[in-house]
Amino acid sequence: MKNVVSISAFLAFSAASGLTAESAHAAPVTPAPPYGLPKLSRDDFNRLAAQSGSPLFWRTDAETPGDLDPSELATTGTDLKLRAKFVTTPKTPDATPTFTKAFEKEYRSLVELRRREAVRLELEQGRPTLVETDTSAYSAEDKAVLAHLLKAGELIDALYDYQYGATGLDKLIPKDDLASRAMFRRNHGPWCEAPKTEADPFCNATPTFAKRVTQSYPADAVVDDAFCKALPNEPNGKDLIGPFTVVRRAKAGGFEAVPYTSPKAYGKPMKAIAKELRAAAKAITSGPEFRMKAYLEAAATAFETNDWVLADEAWAAMAGSKSSWYLRIGPDETYWDQCGLKSGFHMSFARLDPDAEKLKASLSAIRTDMETRIAALVGDEVYKAREVGFNLPDFIEIILNAGDSRSALGGTVGQSLPNFGKVAEESRGRTVVMANLYRDPDSMQASEHKDGLLFSAATLAMRDPSGDAGQMTTVLHEATHNLGPNGTWTVDGKKPEEAFGGDLDAVMEELKAETGALFLLPLLKEKGLLTDAQVSAAYHAAMSWAFGQISQGLSTIDGRPKTYSHVGAIQVNHLIKEGAMTWDPADGAGTPDAGRFTIQFEKMPAAVESLMKQVVTIKAKADKAAADALDAGATSPEAAASFQITAVQERIRRFPKATFFYGLR
Repeated sequence: MKNVVSISAFLAFSAASGLTAESAHAAPVTPAPPYGLPKLSRDDFNRLAAQSGSPLFWRTDAETPGDLDPSELATTGTDLKLRAKFVTTPKTPDATPTFTKAFEKEYRSLVELRRREAVRLELEQGRPTLVETDTSAYSAEDKAVLAHLLKAGELIDALYDYQYGATGLDKLIPKDDLASRAMFRRNHGPWCEAPKTEADPFCNATPTFAKRVTQSYPADAVVDDAFCKALPNEPNGKDLIGPFTVVRRAKAGGFEAVPYTSPKAYGKPMKAIAKELRAAAKAITSGPEFRMKAYLEAAATAFETNDWVLADEAWAAMAGSKSSWYLRIGPDETYWDQCGLKSGFHMSFARLDPDAEKLKASLSAIRTDMETRIAALVGDEVYKAREVGFNLPDFIEIILNAGDSRSALGGTVGQSLPNFGKVAEESRGRTVVMANLYRDPDSMQASEHKDGLLFSAATLAMRDPSGDAGQMTTVLHEATHNLGPNGTWTVDGKKPEEAFGGDLDAVMEELKAETGALFLLPLLKEKGLLTDAQVSAAYHAAMSWAFGQISQGLSTIDGRPKTYSHVGAIQVNHLIKEGAMTWDPADGAGTPDAGRFTIQFEKMPAAVESLMKQVVTIKAKADKAAADALDAGATSPEAAASFQITAVQERIRRFPKATFFYGLR
């Protein structure tokens, strides 16, 4: 009976803590099963009852399909009086039998079993992957800085959990439910994220099935697409959609924008983080780390004032310095937010890899050529090349990711920041590649096996087993964020998030970056930086990435687009239409996984160029209608069928995604 998972303990906990269907985080109460809980199917009801030793059986489902009615409930065993314990006996011929409190208790225990099953399946879709840092050669100063930044990372995790709406919900988890506690820690809350379980109504780390209510918007607001689209049109719309504010109801009516540092937002925890940053800065006394010291002090001030400009300046100044550290701490990306507007708190803390300086120098020398090549696609009347001065990338070895940087599944392998402010507007940001992620043997082996299920032998012949080709596309992706019409580009005074809306803006910007990475490959070949074989390997690595994103599903459970999944879908759909990628259903015939994709490498440059031209034009003109059409055309059921979404998802989902755990030795 090990699979019963101590349901009696759960029921005792529920009663003691007052966790009923009326609890604040429970779903609305209904008068009959499911008692405000997710509804059990007949198959699950009978399966779980048998597994837990319950005498209940759902005989048929004829009266109200999908709902268990009293007349449909049977009991197993030889006790003729047992059913009366769970269903009332009508006292008059016209009375209707009802379920008893004893039945409700049994039903709740079955729901709890089903919930814990879903939690285990959620966890099983992650593969524990160690990112370990050897600190044995660290100086005393290094270790002092490390200690304060590890503490800052803990505080960032707690702040992001609060921002995400998770704070305090872990108290609702029964003490014996270790799996739910592990999931809560991994996912920054009780909500499931893995492809097989994110839409499962039973998948939640809390027995009350807590709903997600973030701190970004009023708790009583229905934050849907209509709400998000209406915010910019408010009289103070520009303030309301600002990345470093939360939206609250104003006393005079309407909404007000409240700075992150306000006590009504995140002021108190931000001050605690500032304290650790100042302590880390104080620990630095050596000359080579003066830039790191300056950034720590500027970031601490930003956590107290909500003015991130000076912090960005100090951070940008670290590029090219002799510092051994890489640190980015603060609010940056907006993908986590329901409207795609508010920046999430995070920390990425790493050591710099000095061996990448040669590649940085080579790419830095052709930044202007990259910008000119992109601008030439559409002509000066659409977009005129700018002077670009961004830094080509730092290769870093991650020590710790925290907050929005610590994903439940997978991890960011490249990033260009900041997204907002003067440094971003002047293309003086920094680009990084996380060089030590996905380079472990387990990740490399899983990648090889997944590719073998998707691509033909001819395409696999161009695969780069080292992972360097994928790293090159990451470098170019991050560089392209700084090229062409970027996140600070305005049309008629509107920035991209205003013109497109948060979600669509994210898709278009990431599509520009990912397509730009492929578009720039021939330029690097012309400059002698890549060979034909390396270009082909990069094309393959990019398509492998695209299918990996598509396999995660195209939309969230609340209907929002998954940014990178849409990027992958748009690319693959376009390449198939252009004949640059084909599907052969006979490849692998006679096996359970018949059908493979072949990349027509000779057709890739022209196909990629045509898509890049389309995307740059959309971005430069802020053409929302064209962006909507491009996105919808690639994510429709018909388009998804053309790139074999069912086969892609089924094959790739066999492999758990990496869940990164960070350790020191």
